[in-house]
Amino acid sequence: MDAYIASKPDDPMGYVIKAATYVYSEFDRMGILETDFFESDKSISDSRHKLKPDAQVHDEFYANINKAQALAQGTLDRSPRDSHALFALCMAL
Repeated sequence: MDAYIASKPDDPMGYVIKAATYVYSEFDRMGILETDFFESDKSISDSRHKLKPDAQVHDEFYANINKAQALAQGTLDRSPRDSHALFALCMAL
């Protein structure tokens, strides 16, 4: 994703996708994507107290979301019907 962002730094979707990779890698690290996590409500409620999100991943996620929103909004300010920017903004909300 970094190569895509480097080649198209003004495309908000690169930052949206990069933010999504942080979310899913963090879910994987915490075991949230494992099927046994969803087997009972008790396992979910018990896990909430044990799950410790990584602060750096949190910051990187929001940095990418904020960048995507700013780029998309800049495009929409110039061209309010730009479907690519509208889609990126929706994905970054």
